[in-house]
Amino acid sequence: MQQEEISKPYHDFTDTHPESGANERLISLYKRLFELGLKSDSTVLELGCGVGNFTKLLAKRVKRGIIEAVDLSEKSIEAAKKAAC
Repeated sequence: MQQEEISKPYHDFTDTHPESGANERLISLYKRLFELGLKSDSTVLELGCGVGNFTKLLAKRVKRGIIEAVDLSEKSIEAAKKAAC
């Protein structure tokens, strides 16, 4: 299976689902990470960042650390970059 075949559904998701912000599931996950010790200087690897909704939530807490957010869809990554600015 080629990269484009794998990432196409995620490209399509970017087209059909505009930025929705942090939903209840993401907020719940964020709170759980906070309870587990997420700090301002934490290093976080976010696999499957999509359009960056959770990344933006993480960035509110991780101010001096590193957030590495990756996704299969280059289109989603571009949307995440735009939303981060």
